[in-house]
Amino acid sequence: MFLFPYFLVFWGLAQGQGVQNVNVLNRFDLTHHIDDGGSIADVWGFTKEDREFAVIALTETGVTIVDVTDPYNPVEASVIPIPPSASRLYHVKPYKNYLYAVMRPGPLQIIDMTDPYNAFEVTTYSTGFDEVYGLFISDSLAHLYDVESSRSGVSYIILDLSDPENPVELGVWGRTYHHVYTRNDTMFGFVLGGEVDFVDVSDPGSFSLITTWEAGSKSHSGWLNDGGTILTTDHETPGGHMKVWDIPTNGSTPTLISEFETSTNQIGEATLHHTRFYNDFIYTSYWIECFRLIDLSTPALPLEIAVYDTIDPNPDTMYRGFWGTYPYNPSRNILSTDAKFGLIILDYHHDGPGIQHRSLDSLVMGGNSIRGEFNRVNGTSVDVASSSVFWRTTHNGAWQQTAIDSSGQPDQYFFEITLPGQASTLEYYLQVKGTNGRKTKAPGMAPHLEYYTSSIFNSTFNIGQDVYISEVSDAANTQNEFLEIHNLSNNAIDLDGFKLVQFEAGSDLRYNKSVYVFDFGQDENGVSSTIIPANGFLIIARGANQSGFETEWGSLPVNANYNSGNNNLLFGETNAYRWVLLSSSNSNKADGVYIDDSQSFIAGSGFRSYQVSVGNWNTTSYTGATPGKLDGDQSLPVSLISFKALKKENGVQLNWQTKSELNNVGFTILQSYEKSEGYSHIDDYSTNKSLKGLGTNSHGKEYSYFDNTGNANSVLFYKLQQTDFNGSTEEFGPLSVNLDNQKPQDFQLLQNYPNPFNIETVFRFYLPKKKDRISISIFAVSGEKVRSINLGSLKKGYHTYTWNGKNNNNEVVASGIYFYSIVYDKTRFSKKLILIK
Repeated sequence: MFLFPYFLVFWGLAQGQGVQNVNVLNRFDLTHHIDDGGSIADVWGFTKEDREFAVIALTETGVTIVDVTDPYNPVEASVIPIPPSASRLYHVKPYKNYLYAVMRPGPLQIIDMTDPYNAFEVTTYSTGFDEVYGLFISDSLAHLYDVESSRSGVSYIILDLSDPENPVELGVWGRTYHHVYTRNDTMFGFVLGGEVDFVDVSDPGSFSLITTWEAGSKSHSGWLNDGGTILTTDHETPGGHMKVWDIPTNGSTPTLISEFETSTNQIGEATLHHTRFYNDFIYTSYWIECFRLIDLSTPALPLEIAVYDTIDPNPDTMYRGFWGTYPYNPSRNILSTDAKFGLIILDYHHDGPGIQHRSLDSLVMGGNSIRGEFNRVNGTSVDVASSSVFWRTTHNGAWQQTAIDSSGQPDQYFFEITLPGQASTLEYYLQVKGTNGRKTKAPGMAPHLEYYTSSIFNSTFNIGQDVYISEVSDAANTQNEFLEIHNLSNNAIDLDGFKLVQFEAGSDLRYNKSVYVFDFGQDENGVSSTIIPANGFLIIARGANQSGFETEWGSLPVNANYNSGNNNLLFGETNAYRWVLLSSSNSNKADGVYIDDSQSFIAGSGFRSYQVSVGNWNTTSYTGATPGKLDGDQSLPVSLISFKALKKENGVQLNWQTKSELNNVGFTILQSYEKSEGYSHIDDYSTNKSLKGLGTNSHGKEYSYFDNTGNANSVLFYKLQQTDFNGSTEEFGPLSVNLDNQKPQDFQLLQNYPNPFNIETVFRFYLPKKKDRISISIFAVSGEKVRSINLGSLKKGYHTYTWNGKNNNNEVVASGIYFYSIVYDKTRFSKKLILIK
């Protein structure tokens, strides 16, 4: 990594034109929409359930929606005509189930795309303006810019879209921008004259200018990185290119870090049009030069890593090539619009995993755990241990993190979220890391501008905490077979309004195919009681009356209520069924239910079987069941064969094995830096599937857990806590792991501490081998070297150096941003530091 304070860069691939490091998945012709003139304008995207769509502005025709789920076979789903007397429709953006299109002249067109194959105009809105060039939607606010209005001093309007079909004006601003980027309470406005405004829009009725700076000729547009620290500016003029700016957190004037030109940027009228950040990548659209992918992981060294450029040589006519590029669909397929042809779909060779996820719609909870799934559809393999779902139940609240897990089938994954209390809304997004280190987010602009939202309707008890399907048992008379539901809570539970659903594996091998539904609340034949007594049982048989049932099984205890059921209930002689409880208002799919992920065989050949609590099904014939009693709960304590903690390169690997388990809900990992006190909760079975126990099982299981939360060069202590269904716990350990001398394999330059600093700061680095000469160089933002520090010969290992903030003349340097670097094996490693006095 070579990080220098400021560069004009045109490094990258050997040739500037052609097709390099991308696959061309499709060139979708849309020229039939521009036969009478006009252009194919900007492109955006959205997902609907597990399908992906491109939405494209057609300047003189309207809006087209293209289904790109299968990128090799796109389908034009809907075309919504431009309103009468309107023209130059350049931009369209989605919000919830609607699209919003702007034009000049013309109104704001509001389109219902609940069904993308039957989208239609709902209404138009033009209160207080005659035309709009562009819009940016952030949360529920639409920012209309470059507005023409009969009202004096109105060039920018903010609309509230809380009622999507009835926008409400919240405020106006008199500055004219060609494009804007907004996030939270701030907006960057790009002025074609060359200025960029940084504006506080926290009060839409009273804009507040934070700062303005001169970015350069025709500052057309730009984009902000995830951290909010780096801004790109796009300069649309012959030879126009990208500039990269450091955005101070205190609102002071941004600092130019670098610039990027393609190798042919100065030929003809080639110019950059738009940039869009995705993680550390910049996806660009160029007039003439089409598409470039730029790696900005080192902001001072933009690096071109992929090209799609079919216009060669560059002509002297600017408005040919790519209008826009949209990289944010979960598949990671790149959508670009060629202004004179149509939609180009590309795939970068070395991207993160492309995924397909059906978002969770309104959920009816029979408990506080919900389950979502996704598939990998292309790209690199998924690094499960480094992938998570982030979620919250309060808008603008802190994001919680829950691990994902493999379903056991190739390229199929799931997550389970345990919600607090009576949550009414779930907001979430996925961050899936590939084995090549590249990350994919779904939706793609999460968490700042996008996330999935689901409404939640809660029942009064928790499946998986209070209620379990406990046993399926055989009988001499098949009518006397039974299934019983166990209530572990101290309160009676009413299942009126719930249904017992039997699932088998569908064609995708997931348990989502409903075989039979026994509905407690819909006058189901054979229901005499829907109440599960406190700490008791509700029994459903296969049609026998209670007296006949008790003839075989004996009298029922007082804590067991009986339903005769009917002979449609299938308990045996077949394979791989699961029973689950769902709210009657839920569909017959497993959204929001508590089910075991491993295969659950309710029967083998000639056997009928039973399950105790939430463990695996026992597939051995069992004839000794007693209704109203968990017969597997004999004398099987949770017995550990082993519990080990192993030091690894990036953390600690915990391994343990149970010999047998009794009523084991799962395990909790506890960590401390002291052996006898100060233990902190690291993870537990409620959020991590791998820590869930077997319930009751005589065979036990091998478990493992990787922890990377501890500080290097320290001694860690671990305890393993096991929890029973009744809430009681047992602890194992502690074990100790010494992380001292856990050395990396390569050179590492660590972040200085403290940073920002006032008087002095400590530089830290690691040498994987002895070096005869090591020095630290410190640069100002201007590129001036302010200090050279010769450390001489250093041996292998960690090293530190304390800098007192003085230059080579022993003078204290001014407050500001600096860069410190070390050259190791001809590579310069650099990091940023801040001095504040």
